[in-house]
Amino acid sequence: MPEKKGSFGQDAQYRKLFVEEAEKFLKELERGLAQLRGHPESTDLLNELRRFTHTLKGNASMMEGDRTCAEIRKIAEKMQLLIEELRDGKKKVSGEIVDFLLEDLGGLKILVGSVASK
Repeated sequence: MPEKKGSFGQDAQYRKLFVEEAEKFLKELERGLAQLRGHPESTDLLNELRRFTHTLKGNASMMEGDRTCAEIRKIAEKMQLLIEELRDGKKKVSGEIVDFLLEDLGGLKILVGSVASK
């Protein structure tokens, strides 16, 4: 009898794909945040960071029924909104804001690691 498939969040194949993609986005976010300190006015960089957080948020949303992915979605969305405010000039990039984003990134790494170990 074939294995019963559940939601994306319960399917090992989709979970593995989610983790692989998330890890790529996290590396790119880390690289981009490091660059942001030296280039706080770079709209291109902010657009790139926004795209990574937006895609991570969307991918996490696809993992229905997985509470850890729901937390990943919430954090990625929070980061996305802050990056949009920076890009749109509503807030200025500062060391404190970059540190805040890096803290969120650290939390995302832990959560993605948790999904990977399921």
